[in-house]
Amino acid sequence: LEALSARLEELKAQAEAQSVEKGKADTLFRTLEDILRKVRGIESDSAALDAEYSKVTRIHQLVSGPGNPYRINLQSFVLGLMLDEVVQEAGRYLSRLSRGRYSLVRVDEGDRRSLGGLDIEVCDAHLGAQRRVATLSGGELFLASLSLAFGLAEVVQAHAGGVRLDSIFIDEGFGSLDSETLESAMSALGEIQSEGRLVGVISHVAELRERIPARIEVGDGRLQVISG
Repeated sequence: LEALSARLEELKAQAEAQSVEKGKADTLFRTLEDILRKVRGIESDSAALDAEYSKVTRIHQLVSGPGNPYRINLQSFVLGLMLDEVVQEAGRYLSRLSRGRYSLVRVDEGDRRSLGGLDIEVCDAHLGAQRRVATLSGGELFLASLSLAFGLAEVVQAHAGGVRLDSIFIDEGFGSLDSETLESAMSALGEIQSEGRLVGVISHVAELRERIPARIEVGDGRLQVISG
C-alpha cells in the first residue's frame, strides 16, 4: 500500500504538471489563432492594395509617358494642346507681319528634334518647306516672337473668362528690322490697333518717331509727351 500510495502521489504530480503544460499550450494555441487571423486579414488587405497599386501604376505609366503610345507625359500633352492654340493664333499674326510668307507649326511628337512635342518651326511659303527657328534672321525672329506674344495674349484672353487684354507693350526689337520688314511690322501693328487694342512700343529707332504720332520721348533729364 505504501508503494501504491507513493506511485499515486507521483502520478498526481505528473498530472498536475501536465495540466499546467496543457494550460500553457491552450494559451499559446489561442494566441497563434489570433495571429493567424491577423495574418490572413493582412493577406486580404495586401491583395486589395496590390490590385489598387496595379491600377495606380497603370494610370501613372499612362500619364507619365511610358504607358501610352505617344511616349509623352500628361503635362506635355496639356501644354501641347495649349501650344496648338497659341501657334494657331500666332501663325495668323505672323502671316500678316510677313505678308503671307511665314506661318508657324508645332513639331510633331515623333520628331526626335522636338522638345517632347513642344517645339515650333516656321513654314516658309517661298521655300515650300518647314524651317528651324534658328535659321531665321534677326528681323524674322523678332516678327515670330511678336506674333507669339500676340497669339499668347489671344489664348490667355480666351481662357480668362471673357477678360480682354486691351493693351500690349513691345520693348525694343525694331532695330534689327530692315526698312521693308519694319514697314510690314508697323502696318500690321496699325491693323491690330485698329481692332481696338492699344499697342505700346518702347524703342530707340528714330524712324518710329515719324510713324507713331502719340508718344512719350525721354531725354537727358526731360520727358516730353507728344500726341499727334
